[in-house]
Amino acid sequence: MSEKLFIYQIYILMGLVSGLAIFPFMIKMLKQFKARQTIRKEGPEEHKVKQGTPTMGGIGIIVPVLILTLFICRFSTESLLLCFTVFCFFMIGFIDDALIVMKGKNDGLRPKIKLVLQILSSIIFGLGLQYLGHKPILNIPFTNTFIDIGLLYIPAMAFIMTGTSNAVNLTDGLDGLASGVTAISLISLVVMLAFSNPSNMTFAGIVMGLVCIGTCISFLWFNSYPAEVFMGDTGSLALGGLFSSLAIIGNNELWLPFAGIIFVLETLSVIIQVSYYKRTKKRVFLMTPIHHHFEKKGLRETKISFRFYIVSLLAALFTSTSYLYFSGN
Repeated sequence: MSEKLFIYQIYILMGLVSGLAIFPFMIKMLKQFKARQTIRKEGPEEHKVKQGTPTMGGIGIIVPVLILTLFICRFSTESLLLCFTVFCFFMIGFIDDALIVMKGKNDGLRPKIKLVLQILSSIIFGLGLQYLGHKPILNIPFTNTFIDIGLLYIPAMAFIMTGTSNAVNLTDGLDGLASGVTAISLISLVVMLAFSNPSNMTFAGIVMGLVCIGTCISFLWFNSYPAEVFMGDTGSLALGGLFSSLAIIGNNELWLPFAGIIFVLETLSVIIQVSYYKRTKKRVFLMTPIHHHFEKKGLRETKISFRFYIVSLLAALFTSTSYLYFSGN
């Protein structure tokens, strides 16, 4: 186990070093290509100063993850499927960001087109898993029980992956928030994979998760307040696809709400706000997603992000220890 832990640290370090090496060069390139952030008019007034900050920094998070995962896993079929899926979500975000940059306004891919592409990517992943012999079962949290959902598996995977991808996207609204929360939340998913039945697929997932923790930390170095670069949809949609895919390959889909509690809260705040406003024309929160509500209450970005990190860390510890206890490890 000590040898494994040492190797796992190496994977994180590989992601960290690759990110730290890439981002200074990438930020310069993004500035040269005028890939700059367009701030939404309906967003917080305090964010107007961020107009023009380089975006699409997700390239520096995801590309090293894909390359290192394939290299470490020796281009196994399982690693190819994982990387292809994350790449699909990455390209959806990349195209969305590219359209916004070219138009000079917050008008990228149409939401329906984006949703369809996310669903198709998820379906391909689910079919690929079944072809490789992955069982359509779900691990019931806080038990050692698994249920077979049969034909419902593919639709369920599409819902989970699409929902998670968009949830991470909603969380990407403050400097350092999405990258920090994702890095912390990935810990629990990697732990669950490490203590599941060993296979080429779980190994590929562990490698991808650990390298991504490293690249997210390296991105946080440049994205912490005041941000020098934003990840854009290029990063957030891909991170959501990666996060959910690691849960799926371990049959831990139902543990996702616990591991990614911040993503859940961000999404719920939007759903509650929209639903309540349609019925009453009144708002529950000052602004959503909920991190903007706290901004409106007068909290600084750094304090909000740090407190969300704390919640994510507690959630990661709770999820990991609960999973290990109920699985008998």
